[in-house]
Amino acid sequence: VEKFFNKVKINRELRNLDLKKNLERKIELCEKAEALLLEDSVSKAFKLLQQYHQEWKETGAVEEEKKDELWNRFKAASDQINQKHKEQYTQMLKEQEENYQAKLAWCDQLDELLSKDYKSSVKVLTETTDKVNELFKAWKTLGPAPKSVHEEVWDRFHKKMNVFFEDRKE
Repeated sequence: VEKFFNKVKINRELRNLDLKKNLERKIELCEKAEALLLEDSVSKAFKLLQQYHQEWKETGAVEEEKKDELWNRFKAASDQINQKHKEQYTQMLKEQEENYQAKLAWCDQLDELLSKDYKSSVKVLTETTDKVNELFKAWKTLGPAPKSVHEEVWDRFHKKMNVFFEDRKE
């Protein structure tokens, strides 16, 4: 009986030690997550947060009365980072849509430019070439369009340019 109670006592002491160690680890994870709020790169902060969530899951239990408090602290920092990430993603989609609209407008400009008779004289051909090159430079400076339409709009623009330069070569 004495050996049994000694083992129970040792078990409790080890459990308390584990709870203390887990508490320290989760507090450290909370501090790291809160520090991510100051990170300039939202993407980097989001990726690190995913790692911290995994570490949180792998870390054992803590005392029952501190469990909710710690989780709420960690979750509050996570929610703020997730919100920043969501806003950045929404902004990126908006920019891509604006880029797409601009590229469509440039395709229309190119169509209009090439619908005119640019072969009438060398001067007109040179001016048209300059305008086409300006459109292409502008195209390269603009960011990407949404992936679903990126190839389509590029093919449209590129084919018109190829047709123009083939005509010019002739």
